[in-house]
Amino acid sequence: MKNEIRYINLDLVSPEMYLALWEYDSVIQLNKPTLIRWRADRTLIDFWEGPVWNDETKSYDNKVFPLSDFFNSPELSDVQIVRGCTQLGKDPGSNELSYYIMDPDITNFIFFKPSIKSGTEISHGSTDVWSAFETATTKVFTERGVQIKNHSNDLFFRDKDGLWKKFIGMYAKMAANHTYIQQDLTITYKFDSDTAAKLRNADINSNLKKSEVSDISTMVGGVLQYNSELNRDEIELDIVNGIGELLGYSISNSSLTTNELSSLYDRGNARLTDEQWYLYGNNDNFNMALK
Repeated sequence: MKNEIRYINLDLVSPEMYLALWEYDSVIQLNKPTLIRWRADRTLIDFWEGPVWNDETKSYDNKVFPLSDFFNSPELSDVQIVRGCTQLGKDPGSNELSYYIMDPDITNFIFFKPSIKSGTEISHGSTDVWSAFETATTKVFTERGVQIKNHSNDLFFRDKDGLWKKFIGMYAKMAANHTYIQQDLTITYKFDSDTAAKLRNADINSNLKKSEVSDISTMVGGVLQYNSELNRDEIELDIVNGIGELLGYSISNSSLTTNELSSLYDRGNARLTDEQWYLYGNNDNFNMALK
């Protein structure tokens, strides 16, 4: 019998659960290969930060921005802002603030697989897991007539006007206990360019990650712009099964236990309500690694 992936399809989740799932490995003890799928149940501006791995000290450095200007911005008063946290792998080497516009038209996957390289970090594209995610995803969209190209850790589709637009982001690192590989995948079906423009207008100190164009919608898009008839559920089921097949696993449908739900909700709620965290990035009140 083949090894199994525990597949947890949560679909729409609250802001508390949305935030906590990015920290799943710091809250829930990993004991088997696990793949989780979820979507935010509303529009969120997610500032994506966290402790960065330092190869010299073999520990994490806290590298964060103050976000008071954004949380207090009148221009953003009608959008919920969150500061997510995930322990990052290699230092991205940028002093710019990364962000994501999340909503029900964007699907997130996170996968944990046991690793033989305990206690080290990994690079994008260097693992069988990365290859499986990229191969399965490219195959699924190509079979549906979508022209795809990859650049670094992103996938782009070619829209009807011939423009290449990012619609998939991937990220790889070691999980919190450094005995599992973590692989993330985010798929954009529709891109909320209006919220993105509002956020960039509110960036009074020019901290946000820059683009080379004034209109970010010419560089980022949702794949439904290419074909509005694409079926999200069929696409994602084929991606999940493709990943399992390429890695030699069967897919076992599962759900979060009551204790897991409670622990994750508590973590997410703390991220939403701890002012020292969401305004200033002070992570002192949070345990980032299970013993």
